[in-house]
Amino acid sequence: MRRSSVLVIDDERLIRWSIAAELEERGYDTREAETSDQARVEVERGVDAIVLDQELPGVDPMELLRELRARAPDVPVIMLAGEGNGSTKLVDGASQLLHKPFEPSQVGAAVESACRLARTDGGESDPLSESRGAALSRLRGQSQALEDLKDTLVRVAASPARAILVVGENGTGRHLAARVFHELSDRAERPLRHLGGGRSSREMLETVLAGSEGGTLLIDGVDGLSRDVQEGLLRFLEIPSETRVVVVAGPDLALALARGALRTDLHEMLAAVRVRVPSLRERQGDVRVLTRHFVHRLGSLLDSPVRDVDERALELLDRYDWPGNVRELRDMLEHAMLVCDRTTLDAADLHDLENGIDPAAAYTLPPKGLDLKELERNLVIQALERTSGNRTRAAELLRMTRDQMRYRVAKFGLDNA
Repeated sequence: MRRSSVLVIDDERLIRWSIAAELEERGYDTREAETSDQARVEVERGVDAIVLDQELPGVDPMELLRELRARAPDVPVIMLAGEGNGSTKLVDGASQLLHKPFEPSQVGAAVESACRLARTDGGESDPLSESRGAALSRLRGQSQALEDLKDTLVRVAASPARAILVVGENGTGRHLAARVFHELSDRAERPLRHLGGGRSSREMLETVLAGSEGGTLLIDGVDGLSRDVQEGLLRFLEIPSETRVVVVAGPDLALALARGALRTDLHEMLAAVRVRVPSLRERQGDVRVLTRHFVHRLGSLLDSPVRDVDERALELLDRYDWPGNVRELRDMLEHAMLVCDRTTLDAADLHDLENGIDPAAAYTLPPKGLDLKELERNLVIQALERTSGNRTRAAELLRMTRDQMRYRVAKFGLDNA
């Protein structure tokens, strides 16, 4: 499902950044241009709204506005006027006029209003589509992997499936995907209840199910449920009910199944409809989108002066493998913003990335190839030996989560390592 796109045209990078961050927070896809030539190219690609600085250097803004409207006559344009321009008269061809200084939220509200009016004038207003678009906008990014996930969520939400298994590496946003799935379904107005593993009892399961009232039950840590609770869940799924069960599971699910911690018949029933959330390293280009989102969001939460990230830092973030996925990216940015007293993060602020990986350690494949499984086993053994068996520190050496390390320890029979 395509999100509305907005082109932000301004020669000041910080202004473009803050406006784009606000719009992405509201669920829009954004593109940026700092020159009239870049703007023309982006408009030709197609956009749903334009935010245009009235004072682009070396450009007649009125002439550019007329040209853009000729290229895209139905696209609303929000003009940004400079502080010295006291005129409140709406420029011919513009939908709205905002004066600097302004808050990004004012631009966001103006774009929403203009887009809503454009949809209404075109007879395209669809409240259901808008609500689903708002739900999908919470999954931030523009990569093909993320678009595939969104398509899957929309398709499965419209299906009659009673049980859905949401899987993926830790930190990928599995719980967010599960909540978005609920919002996409025809149960969105009904309750979303949560049941954790571990200490959950049969009575607790029955209480939560009774309170779901035809909505969605979200279960986390199904492999940690007792045999009694698993049997109760299995019995519930075998009887007719409007309540859906969405189970969130991580890398340890296969291990739990192999060890008998998870019932085979329950797993088969849950895994009939499986949704996989991609890792961050599969989501090409999304690191920059997420970085902008987190910087914008954390800036106010942390009372941090940081509002931007320079290109060198973005390149470092792009190259990193992110074994901890989106959660690791957010945690790293939060730490950097807490200690930074400037408006822009640079490469030095991301010292864990700058210094954490030795480029000389890159491995060259031997001419005759190798046994990848055996290489992985040897690396896990070396990491455990180097850390005296401390799995958390061994996981850090191999740029993986502790759960991923625990899985490999069991996979290679290294429980006594």
